[in-house]
Amino acid sequence: EGLTLGEAAARPTFWLVLVAVAAGAGGTTAVFSHVVPILGDRGLSVATGTAVVSVFALATSAWQIATGRIMDVIQTPRVAVPMYGMAIVGLALLEFGQGTPLLILAGVLLGVGLGGQFGALPYFIARYFGVRHFGSIIGAMYSAVIAAQGVTPVLLDLVFDHVHSYRPALIGVGAALVTGMALLTALPRYGEEEAPSLDGVPMPSH
Repeated sequence: EGLTLGEAAARPTFWLVLVAVAAGAGGTTAVFSHVVPILGDRGLSVATGTAVVSVFALATSAWQIATGRIMDVIQTPRVAVPMYGMAIVGLALLEFGQGTPLLILAGVLLGVGLGGQFGALPYFIARYFGVRHFGSIIGAMYSAVIAAQGVTPVLLDLVFDHVHSYRPALIGVGAALVTGMALLTALPRYGEEEAPSLDGVPMPSH
């Protein structure tokens, strides 16, 4: 059971999920690719930046698994909201944290945010739109998310070239994460929406 891509795209929930994940993943991926220069801009060594990147990557990988487990247990789309909040804290620590332990913590928290975003997307699609056309729906959504991931690193570089600092760009990433949090809180409870009718009989969404 489930909706086609066209039917899913006709629902506000489709766009809430897409923009929330694209904003979050686009911003955090841009930070991931710029950890070394961001910390270098603060006068920190390449070795420190590399360590933070490694922790960031490992936390992202592990947290995708954790997100799936958490979302199996806690049946609400808002379970992903705190993960965005943790990424915002990690972003602040990356820019203002003093000492290697705090910077490593920044990598962990940012990894939680990015892992949560990627871990939640397939779950949202299955819950809101069903699995009959899961491949086409997730393909369309991932295309938009990857497009955002391709654009945002360039925007960070353009900001740095213009003002010679990454701070304004990081503020923009923080704003994107806050936007993603707001959109997630606007998601309806699973099963609240009705699918388009079939032969005049409304079908529940799955």
